This record gives sequence, C-alpha cells and structure tokens, in this order.
Amino acid sequence: MDYKTWEFHLYIFGLMPTLLYDVLPEHYWANFCKLVHGIQIMSQYVINKQDLEHAYVLLCAWGCKFELIYYQLRQDQLHFIHPCVHQVLHLITEMMHKGPPICYAQWVMEHTIGNLGQEIWQPLKPYENLAEEGVQRCRVNALLAIMPELDDGIKGDPMGSINLGDGYILLRKQDKHPWLLTGEEAHVVSEFISRPPDQFK
Repeated sequence: MDYKTWEFHLYIFGLMPTLLYDVLPEHYWANFCKLVHGIQIMSQYVINKQDLEHAYVLLCAWGCKFELIYYQLRQDQLHFIHPCVHQVLHLITEMMHKGPPICYAQWVMEHTIGNLGQEIWQPLKPYENLAEEGVQRCRVNALLAIMPELDDGIKGDPMGSINLGDGYILLRKQDKHPWLLTGEEAHVVSEFISRPPDQFK
C-alpha cells in the first residue's frame, strides 16, 4: 500500500506519541515527544515568535539527546544516522528565510499535483496538459493577488457544516465521489425528500 507524505506525518507526529506510550523506555519516549511537539509547532501556517523560540529549544534538545542516545557521539557509528536528523535542526532558520515549512513541504506539492491532475480530461499529452493547467492556475493566483476584489468564491461556511469557533469548522459527512442510488435506497430517499418541511423536525 502506498502512503503519502501527509499520511506519514499524521502517523508519526499525530498518533505515534500515544501508540508508543509505555512501549518505549521512558527516556526514548520523552525525547521523541520533544521532536513531535517541535514539528507540530513548525507545521502551522502561522507561527509567532514565542512558539518559534519554543520549537527551537525543543528541537535542539531533541537533537542533542538523540545523538547521545543512539550513537553516543562516536564517529565510527555516525553512518547509522541519516542526514535528515541533522536537517531538523535547520527548520527554524529556514522558517525565518522561507516561511512556515507547511507552505513549501512535500504534501503541499502532492496536493497541488493531485488538484491539477483532476482537471485534466484529455488523455493525449498529459504532461503538456498538466503544465498548462499549472500555468493557468499561476495566472489566476497572480491576478487575484493584484486585484482581490475579483475573487467571487463562495463565502461563509460549507453547506451542512457546524462552525465550532476559533477557526474550526466541523464538516458534514460526505462521499468522495457521487453515486446513483438504486432500488430500495432510491425509494427511501425519494420518499424522504418529498415530505413536507415540517416533517423533517
């Protein structure tokens, strides 16, 4: 089964602390939680200065402890450590130069490619069509950045959702793809839709 970057991110930095609790020895688990908390801060769209400083302390503490736990700072064991471990320590400085990692990370690209791929209907020359869709999207985004008053997108919360406040919206249950009801299911839904409004209460 293929996993996307975002699914790995959710599994490791969302579920793993709970799944590994009381499974890993305490000092391994506590150090892992520092990494998780630091990455969770760095995965936000907006990061304030205090959170950035806190993430820096967490990730540096994790990095130092990681090196002590797993290879004891021994040069002959350095090859066991992947370069991405060291890369985590640069997230803070890169954030200062590029902005939050979630704006340029792998899952953002996967999502964008998926969106563009859905817009391609011609099987002939798919890569050329994909490039053209990308160019079209960039033109629209540039135009909306220059003249935001042109954005006539849907305002307000999605239909059937519940606004929980603080920027959170609970979306309604929905199938990924439309499908046609048949048989008894179609009959029940048809009867339900044809009822007078006062019977819905």
